[in-house]
Order: sequence, then C-alpha cells, then structure tokens
Amino acid sequence: MAETSGTFRRSIFTTVLAVLFIAVPLTAHHGWSGYGTEEFSITGTLDTPVSLSGPHATMKIKADGKVWNLVLSAGNRVEAAGLKEGMIPLGAQVTAEGHRHRDAKVLEVKTERPEVTLSLAEMDQGSWVIFELPGFTSVNSGTAQSSLAALRRASQTSYFKDGDDLWVKLVVTEPPAMPVRPLDIQASVAVRRDGLGG
Repeated sequence: MAETSGTFRRSIFTTVLAVLFIAVPLTAHHGWSGYGTEEFSITGTLDTPVSLSGPHATMKIKADGKVWNLVLSAGNRVEAAGLKEGMIPLGAQVTAEGHRHRDAKVLEVKTERPEVTLSLAEMDQGSWVIFELPGFTSVNSGTAQSSLAALRRASQTSYFKDGDDLWVKLVVTEPPAMPVRPLDIQASVAVRRDGLGG
C-alpha cells in the first residue's frame, strides 16, 4: 500500500529500485545445492514481471543483453513481505543479490538478502510517497516518528515502526535535474527484514 502527494512529471511515475529481499532457507529444497556459496549481485531491467505462482516466486531481468531468472521465496512469503504481482513496472531497474547457479550456462540467481531499496524519480520538489512494509524491521536513513499521524505530517524522509510493520515516507527535497531522466534518483532509502537470510 502506498500513499502519494504532489505532482508527478510527465505521468504518474515512481521508480522503485528493488533489491530483492525475500530470504530463502538453504535447507528448504534439495535443489539449492546447484547454487554457489559466494554472494552475487546483478542489476538489470525487469523483463518478465513477478509471478507468485509455483513453488517459488520468480521474475526475470535483462542485464548486459541476457535474460536472468530470479528465484525468490515461496509466493505467499513474497506477497506477505509486500511484493505483489504487477508492483514493479516492466523496464524498472532491479538489483538482485543472492547466489548464482553453479552452471555458468544457467543464468539464474537464488535471492537471499532480506533488503529492498525504495527510490523516487521524476517527481516535483515536495512530493512524497508513504510505503507500508509488513515484516520489515529497519531502515538505513530518515527520521524516526512516534506515530503514523506524525509520519504523515513529516516534511522530510521519515519512518514509523508499528508492530510487525515498517512505514516509510520518502520526501523529494530537490527539484528534478533537467533534462528529467527516469533514473535520476531524488530520494532513496534501504529497508531490511533483519534476521532473515544473507
């Protein structure tokens, strides 16, 4: 769920750069032995949207002209963590961190880091978005607020922790650089589900 305010440039456009965040227990499947043990990171653009069907949620990104399969956690865990089908638009920049398949011919990454980066681009100065992030526990920057009402009133990037939910308000404090480009980030924070994976 997200609340927004302010005027968007060109069209309603929010860039959410997602560092895939769902922990996949290494003991959950016999097939995980096919993945390396070293941390691996890849950034590309969303080529095939998130699918929550099957034993694991998946998505595909295009990086360096090649399409990579990203294997997430079970679909119900992915959805409970806040990632829904259709949430990330095709062409959005996605960074995945986890473990690459041992076979170099298989372009696949099993994600494991419980982290997501939220970013805004192409927005007018003073615009804001509030994200509700069930299951997330910490944020790397911003000002702590004592209530959801205080978060809504905040004029700077802030957060509010309420039980198992983390609420984050990203506020654009600078006007977009001209010419406006979708990947010129104006506000960004990383949120984490501590105690999971990575």
